[in-house]
Amino acid sequence: MGLRVFCASILYSLFLNFFVLSNKTVKQEYYLLTLSITTIFEFFLFSYLFFRILQSKQTLKLLYLVTAIVGVYLFYEISTNPITSYDPVPSIISFLIILIYCIIYLFERVKDPNDPFFYFTTTFWVVVALIMYCAGTFFALMYGKAYLQESAAQNEYDFIHDSLYIIKNIILIIAIFSSESGNLKTGRNLKFK
Repeated sequence: MGLRVFCASILYSLFLNFFVLSNKTVKQEYYLLTLSITTIFEFFLFSYLFFRILQSKQTLKLLYLVTAIVGVYLFYEISTNPITSYDPVPSIISFLIILIYCIIYLFERVKDPNDPFFYFTTTFWVVVALIMYCAGTFFALMYGKAYLQESAAQNEYDFIHDSLYIIKNIILIIAIFSSESGNLKTGRNLKFK
């Protein structure tokens, strides 16, 4: 399940980078809008992952509520902000919520005595990759929130984000190859319900 979500994320990224942002005119005019749309896409995609892998019914009810509230906020922000400006607060909030979802997943897995080797599952490594990406991007956005309009700060943020994106994808590749070779247990949490 986790690998399918990240495949969708990578396909979206490839589409965005090669077909949308490769056009210089579109990139100059709509780059900030694409950042906002990407925030919404990633938030709902990663939320979907946690809806599928978490098992506690009470936790899932809370996650549905939080996702709905944050989703409404994200859509409100994208509809009220001008296309020429970027507000990093929605991205910060969505990364923070995804980090909380990751912590909830890990806490739930640690409490499960029936699966003491959950860290051998592909889903665990997908969540680890997500933690690294979201935490790094979250703190970079928090630090650079006031400076993102300056080109030097934007270059630094891009370097941090791109590095984290590469590390996330390397971990996912390891998870994919480990899963394919049978080194990782595929576990019940990877199947569709």
